[in-house]
Amino acid sequence: MRFSKKSRIKRACAIATEVLKEAKKIRKSNSEIQENCVLQLGNCKISASYGHRLSKTEACCSSCFSTTFRGRDYEPDFLIWKQKAIDGQTYVRNEQFAKRYINSCFLPYYKKCQSCGKYSEFQSSETFKPHDFVNFQCENDCDTTVESEDVRRVRRDSGWCFNEFGQPPLLQNNISYDLLVDHYVTRTTGMDATCQEGAELIDDGGVAFRDTKKIMNMFYVPFTDVIANIVHPEFMETDEKFAFPKFADDPISIYYLQVRNTIIAMWLKHPFVEVTQKMVESQIIVRGHARIFFIEHLIQPILEFLTIKGIVNYGAFDFRIDPLNGNVPKVAIIGAGISGISTARHLQHLGVNAVLFEAKDRHGGRMNDDRTLGVPVGKGAQIIVGNINNPITLLCEQIGIRYRNSTFFCPLIDETGRCFTLEHKELDDQVDLHYNNVLDAIRNKYQSDRNFPDVTLEETTVTPILETPILEITVSPIIEITTTVSPILEIMVAWILETGDYCISDPRDYCNSDPRDYGSLDPTDYCISDPRDYCNSDPRDSDPSDYCISDPRDYDPRDYCFSDPRSTEARILETSVTPILRITVTPILETTVSSILDPRDYCNSDPGDYDYFISDPRDYCIFDSKDYCNSDPGDYCSLDPTDYCISDPRDYCNSDPKIVFVLTEMFSKMSSGLLSAADLDHLYTPEFEKLLDFHLGNLEFSCGTAVENLSAKEYDHNEKFGNFAGEHAVILDGAQTIIEYLARGLDIRLNSPIKQIDWKSEEKRVKLVFETGETETFDKVVVTTSLAVLKKNPQLFNPPLPDEKRKAIDDLGAGLIEKMAVKFDRRFWSTVDADDGIKAQYFGKVPDSKSDRSLFNIYYDFSGKDATGNEVFVLMSYVTAEHVNLVNELSDEEVAEKFVETLRKMFPKAIINPIGQMVSHWGADPYIGMSYTYVPFGSSGDGVYNKLKETIDDRIYFAGEHTIAAEPQTMAGAYLSGLREASKIVMSWKRDIQESP
Repeated sequence: MRFSKKSRIKRACAIATEVLKEAKKIRKSNSEIQENCVLQLGNCKISASYGHRLSKTEACCSSCFSTTFRGRDYEPDFLIWKQKAIDGQTYVRNEQFAKRYINSCFLPYYKKCQSCGKYSEFQSSETFKPHDFVNFQCENDCDTTVESEDVRRVRRDSGWCFNEFGQPPLLQNNISYDLLVDHYVTRTTGMDATCQEGAELIDDGGVAFRDTKKIMNMFYVPFTDVIANIVHPEFMETDEKFAFPKFADDPISIYYLQVRNTIIAMWLKHPFVEVTQKMVESQIIVRGHARIFFIEHLIQPILEFLTIKGIVNYGAFDFRIDPLNGNVPKVAIIGAGISGISTARHLQHLGVNAVLFEAKDRHGGRMNDDRTLGVPVGKGAQIIVGNINNPITLLCEQIGIRYRNSTFFCPLIDETGRCFTLEHKELDDQVDLHYNNVLDAIRNKYQSDRNFPDVTLEETTVTPILETPILEITVSPIIEITTTVSPILEIMVAWILETGDYCISDPRDYCNSDPRDYGSLDPTDYCISDPRDYCNSDPRDSDPSDYCISDPRDYDPRDYCFSDPRSTEARILETSVTPILRITVTPILETTVSSILDPRDYCNSDPGDYDYFISDPRDYCIFDSKDYCNSDPGDYCSLDPTDYCISDPRDYCNSDPKIVFVLTEMFSKMSSGLLSAADLDHLYTPEFEKLLDFHLGNLEFSCGTAVENLSAKEYDHNEKFGNFAGEHAVILDGAQTIIEYLARGLDIRLNSPIKQIDWKSEEKRVKLVFETGETETFDKVVVTTSLAVLKKNPQLFNPPLPDEKRKAIDDLGAGLIEKMAVKFDRRFWSTVDADDGIKAQYFGKVPDSKSDRSLFNIYYDFSGKDATGNEVFVLMSYVTAEHVNLVNELSDEEVAEKFVETLRKMFPKAIINPIGQMVSHWGADPYIGMSYTYVPFGSSGDGVYNKLKETIDDRIYFAGEHTIAAEPQTMAGAYLSGLREASKIVMSWKRDIQESP
């Protein structure tokens, strides 16, 4: 819509008022400047009084300030710099923009002597690189080096950066630049876009690190799925704000983010050595006193925080251990599995020595391998679930342990030898789609209605999940919105700070609703060479709602983009683009027309969506599971309610547009009144049922229990968190190898079962009573025993655990699977390898009946070379749910025979000769008794996990896969829980030190 003359004048006056206020504030601050000019160019006035404040301790006179970008010898360089520095900005006040230029190009660098710690000033037109700082020594004798009073002031003043008149310094030649530049505007992450050509990662001695395989990506990438262990480079996390409250708000937070992002980038680039303060100092490259502030007040506490939290500097390499000073807590850890060992190792790295007490005669817990068949076969954990950002992947890389990424190729074979994946791929794909759609329907129903009652997965049916008939959905479409634009020449700026600021080269240049947004020191900055071209106010913005239109024929006149009041809307006419001057966020349904003029019209329920393209009004009758629909009346266009008549009782829609309508009932039960058995004959064939049972068997393996025990509401609760990305992987050298490496140098006492944890002492200490009758007292105890052990031994704690903790233990399920592996004289299963040569790393057994789905569901190929270099051929599988006790009812040889008998049915033409076996017995182990946890019917999911991780009285801590809601059931989750508890112990100790008199 066109602004009236009166409104334009009113807006211009408001802008002028704000500019005057800002100018008054700047003049007042400049009048108080007492320092000399730090630039001292050409006609310098020496004194910076009534000049320009650059920071708390740096200022320049008005003459030098103007010379930097208007002087005859300086202006060409400034214009070149400005083209690089604009970096998506459409408007920056002149003084602030000039200050950025001075910070980037004119202020001196300060180097810190590695011997005496004093700073020396260096004036240079060249941009320094990390190696220019890393080994610097005073040029003369250290005793003769004298720091200026301003430098000493910065060293003393931890609040130096809190200056509203300066510009935050931007990092040059920074190691994080190439990780962020493709996704973020560089200035918002604190980097100087004009000086990023010399980034290098070097160690304390200045030696460059070798390039390494990228196994982590800890910076959030916009418009992608959130994954585990990431941070947003533009924002502080909640715990960071809590630890650094002075930097919690904008714009001051940029100082924290610059250091944090640099440290994380260094860790991502080379996570094989400890990131030290000296290494970080060489990466913080800025001119002026800002570098002194970073080094003296920010790097050490931020690096310490990230290290304590286990975000960087963790794993299997040798750390530089600095013992803590003062009354260091005496810590005991019960259990020497992966969570206990990671707790102890991280505590050791942080300067606290802990003692681990293990009831068994070995350490490792459920990370235990069998090597009797010639290759390592995990009796317990051996699979990495997502290898991007996964600490187990990192440990493998640090130690040099081989792992193999899994392929998606999994042939499914029934007990007649028929391979569905190769012979009946369409049916295989159909069942896979159906199975996943059903689970999606359940998930989305509970996400949209948290009050919907929980049921077991086996009892869940389609009827309560998918219940909204299409007949109820009608709405009118949007045909046009009449909006016009005015060129910038009609919106004259009322206040000009400097001549030439708002120069317009051509009336074809357009601006948005704020006339300042196309302000420019250079008239060529925003020249539109063709009236068909139009870009938004921030060409570097990665928001998909921003469009650059090069040809009006690419768009239909009825196409609109509505997303953000700050972005550009464009209505395309027949031959030209007319930008819309002002954007409102009024819901589109309030500006609809009454009828559909053309079946190709669009209808939007959300200002940012292109929802549905209607090629024919009859298109929204659903007869197929591939059709989508939505219950939001804003998502449909209709001439008449009868357009959406339901001609078949199978035509239902879902409450969420992201999931596919599912025709059938959940798993096996019929939904009374919805569909008859005859309606399902075309879908539910015996083969369909068997394939579906395979998927259900795999689900039972994933949870370690039968489907009827699982909560439909919470069984996949961890999906609400970011998971590790990338492929799954198998640790070829065995997971126990990781344990053996991490356990080096730790105080682990085997055969030391605990009888009681006595925490009734008023002195806030914990006494451990051993089965032998001996006792030992500690300040803090970390309990890492399995959930099954906690369930069976409520008397372990004296006094008993709080009711809420005890209830959480009872409410979580202890899943159990048992593994078995058999060695053969040949790789007879090669017949199911893919035609393109890809070997089947695993293959599934399609069960003959529902009762067999948890018996040998998937076979994993662990073939490899033994210690002598000979090929060995090994398959591993598992049992769970109703078959899990098979390993206790039969001998190992009988279990192996049943294993082989099934394979002979699947490969009837193969010659199968077993020559060795391995069988696990986790359920019979009194000190473990389980595999991993699951969420049973009626439980609260992450609420239970979070309750289990809670510390009791700041002296009893809990770790293990049963205490981490985001990553339960995995090695990674158990490992991370150990880092978490070590961090909590050290943080608690530091608080006690600070609060002590």
